[in-house]
Amino acid sequence: FVEYVIELAAERGFRTLTGSAEVTEQQTPYRAWRPVFRRLLGLAPAPGTVPIETERETVLGKVDPDRAPYLNDVLGLGIPETELSAALAGPFRAGAVRAFLISLLAAEDRPLVVVLEDLHWADASTLQLFREAAGALVRALLVGTSRPARGA
Repeated sequence: FVEYVIELAAERGFRTLTGSAEVTEQQTPYRAWRPVFRRLLGLAPAPGTVPIETERETVLGKVDPDRAPYLNDVLGLGIPETELSAALAGPFRAGAVRAFLISLLAAEDRPLVVVLEDLHWADASTLQLFREAAGALVRALLVGTSRPARGA
């Protein structure tokens, strides 16, 4: 089913972005979103294949520098905190990170299809962003796959 959705979307000119949660990284914030934002920002598919300094420069050339440190929560690029980003902590920072990530998805010039697989292994931040993005994005289809809960 997922392959069919991706193929159909690509045929119709949608940009398709995919990610998946990993059993070994269930506590890693935004793990399933990592490949989505790497691709959205034009980074190499896998971390470590390009020097991190180059990736930082790429990101800083594409996003608001005051908000760029929020990407550390997803991509771990070590972008230095700004006065604005450093001032936020806890739930306030989490909300700012999610709002920023949604704004990056919304800025895409083509309609999007975002597929996140294996959400039964996802951390809470991944699921919260999925819910908020699904409610906020107008030109996007979000597809999540998950195994049924035990006993369901």
